[in-house]
Amino acid sequence: MRIRARRSTIQAKRGIIRARGRVIHAGRGIIRTKRSLIRTKEATIRTKRSLIRTKEATIRTKRSLIRTKEAT
Repeated sequence: MRIRARRSTIQAKRGIIRARGRVIHAGRGIIRTKRSLIRTKEATIRTKRSLIRTKEATIRTKRSLIRTKEAT
């Protein structure tokens, strides 16, 4: 994380501007912001994994239905 070219004096006074344009405030705020961003990322990963699990279950159900049809 590097200090970007200043967007505006207000943002510059507030703290470091991140790559996405979010301002990370100097001091303890940086740690808090980073932690919240990490938490968001973890939640996203969790959601993606659960979606994959759902898709797999759907495929399994479809296969079993096909098998049932073949049996009759």
